[in-house]
Amino acid sequence: MSGLRETYATKALSQIPRLLTLEDRNRYSPTFGSFKRTFWLDKTVDFPDALPQYGVSSLTLAYTQRFGDVPNIFYEQPKVLEWILAGMRYWTKIQHRDGSFDEFYPNEHGWTGPTGFLLYAMLKSSMLLEKRGEFPAEFKDEFFTACRKAADYIIRYDEHGVLANHHAMAVLPVYYAYHVLKDEKLLEGYEKKLADFLSYHTSEGWSLEYDGADIGYLSATVSFLGKVYKINRDPRLKKVMEESVEFLSYFVYPNGFYAGSMGSRQTLHFYSHGCEILAPEVPLAGRIADAMLQSLAEEKIVPAEIQDDRYFLYRIPEHLESFVDYGERKGEATLPYEREDFTRIFQGGRFYIQKKENTYLLGNAAKGGVVKLFDIEKKKLLLNDCGIIGKTTIGQVLTSQWIDPAYEFIPKENGFAVAGSLQRVPMSKVFTPLKRIVFVLFMLAFGWHTRLAYSIKGLIRKILVFTKGSAPILFYRDVVLEENVLRITDKIKLTGNVRFATLQLSDEFFVRYVPQSCYFQSQEFEARPHFLNDEQLRILNTEKKIHLERTVNLKTGEESSLTVIPFLMGSMGLEYSEGRKVRRALKYRLWRRGDELIRGIRIYFRGEPKDLLDMGPAEGKMLSLIQDAFPHTRCSGLEYSQELIDVCDDDRLKITQGDVMKPPFRDASFDIITASAVIEHVDSAADFVKICARLLKPGGLLLITTPDPFFDRIAERIGHVADDIHQELLDLRKLDQYLREAGLEPLQVEKFMCSPVGCPGERWIEKVMKKCGLGFLLLNQLAVGRKR
Repeated sequence: MSGLRETYATKALSQIPRLLTLEDRNRYSPTFGSFKRTFWLDKTVDFPDALPQYGVSSLTLAYTQRFGDVPNIFYEQPKVLEWILAGMRYWTKIQHRDGSFDEFYPNEHGWTGPTGFLLYAMLKSSMLLEKRGEFPAEFKDEFFTACRKAADYIIRYDEHGVLANHHAMAVLPVYYAYHVLKDEKLLEGYEKKLADFLSYHTSEGWSLEYDGADIGYLSATVSFLGKVYKINRDPRLKKVMEESVEFLSYFVYPNGFYAGSMGSRQTLHFYSHGCEILAPEVPLAGRIADAMLQSLAEEKIVPAEIQDDRYFLYRIPEHLESFVDYGERKGEATLPYEREDFTRIFQGGRFYIQKKENTYLLGNAAKGGVVKLFDIEKKKLLLNDCGIIGKTTIGQVLTSQWIDPAYEFIPKENGFAVAGSLQRVPMSKVFTPLKRIVFVLFMLAFGWHTRLAYSIKGLIRKILVFTKGSAPILFYRDVVLEENVLRITDKIKLTGNVRFATLQLSDEFFVRYVPQSCYFQSQEFEARPHFLNDEQLRILNTEKKIHLERTVNLKTGEESSLTVIPFLMGSMGLEYSEGRKVRRALKYRLWRRGDELIRGIRIYFRGEPKDLLDMGPAEGKMLSLIQDAFPHTRCSGLEYSQELIDVCDDDRLKITQGDVMKPPFRDASFDIITASAVIEHVDSAADFVKICARLLKPGGLLLITTPDPFFDRIAERIGHVADDIHQELLDLRKLDQYLREAGLEPLQVEKFMCSPVGCPGERWIEKVMKKCGLGFLLLNQLAVGRKR
């Protein structure tokens, strides 16, 4: 792979003419040395943001270094030296009094985004020139004063929102400032900044970027720390770099692409310098660098030539330094997709990764179930699915592709599931002339104050970057890797007054504001969107839910169209579980029904039950209460809804997926069967009781709760209960009849619950109501029968 080393230099040096075109090279101009062409020449912007001065780093490397056999017309060219020093001098001119620099707007006082990057570039450039004896003595005081002010600013401040790569970038220039200026206070600042960064690095190998792991920026973190490690063999740096390299290796894809929508900030770039520095000590770093170097040659990772003038500046010195520090490859290492079959779950980051035979599957549940699927042998992307996105009839954009801590991540043997609510996407904000004028005037008037500028930037990030909150729409995605296909199930349920005008599943799409993202890649042509057709939209908007399924053939790559799967009449889903988290009435009914069942078991069962089955336990909350009451009993459940089973968080319970009318159990298997608020949902209540009786051991108990028919009809009419959810409403007489017909001895058939939300002294109130002949006003019913 060393033969490809020159790719670094070839790619980078080809961009130096473009870079010099951006610089004001007129030595008589007041902006001599500015790399902001739109300011000094085009006059289309009204302030010279500082970040373009990062171009000094590229020029210095091109001027001071040879790159093997790659032609370098800039090497030791006197004019290039003049332009380098002009860029440095202009950098000192545009620095704020507090040591900071601006990037996006006047008086921004940016932290490491501009200030840290620029400080490193200037210090590294001065070191290279000083080594050649070409750094002017008369400029040193002014230059190093600016460097010290910038370093002090970085040490003293930080920024809103956690971007770990920015904290790593704080570590880098502060240590270089110490290395050049030899001030012990700067070494203390380095220790402080390193401690800050380490607090955002996880044991899984990723570092926090806003609210999750971003793989593109993780490579930047490795690069920044690697630059420090090159001159300071701090073992803490090496440990973080090794862990990070192992994590990011999973996102080097078989088709040669990298990262992208799998990450929290959807970045596609790869910073190679850190891996090159680490390669002689960590073989996997060398293997990653080789794979990405091949991709760079094939234009599969973001090259400088397609980046805008702001961000191509980063690529040039990154490639040149990677060439200079190209590390010796020692030992053998394999990328994850090259290894034996495995399943890897990153619980903290909520990633699911599986290599199975010729298939490589990756999922990010933290982002609502982003999925990528590859054919390893063919080096082909079979599926690129960024989740659900759509627009409502009032123009609001909603998506599942957003990091929400409330999402449920359920890893499985051959896949994973994720459940949560769709998120409101922040609307794209653009300036109008009037808004721009008002904003600039405000920043000029108040942005001179560092702390106020800090608060303003935090507000801007909140507006542009973060979600507007969840929408009243639940989604459930189940991804299963079967023998010949990948099966994806999506369930969407509207729980509020929302209607969709259009809805899409799959394809490559980005929704978060990240300036260094959204670059075109040829693999976008291989991603296929699935739009709901008119009939499918009608079903979703009128029935308030839809169950969609599709498959990807693992051998041919053929992807099926969306298939609508009918819901089982009366079955419940994720909305039931979510409702019990927030609605007081549902929380209360769960507890009260569970308490009645527990009391019934204690009163009527002889001894300690060994095996208990709960019919329709949903997510298992009530069954957990029963398990708490009878810790030595084996508690099982039979639940139709896989999405509810998936969100069960009680490891003591064994819940089987299945239909309560077709239970997969042997006769006479259970001491106790409970069925709370289930019998009213089945097609035949009488048959249901007979099925339960068949599963009971002799002497076993069946305990049923069901709402009173009269009050249930009222609940339907006021919209408290869906009018198609209950199939048969049973009064006490019917319950008693069905128990007897099934061969069960009725032990207790009576009403309970005087309030839908509970009240103090409720049992005493209910007792009085029954004595006064007002028991018919109670809202719920309990039936207990024993198998003879």
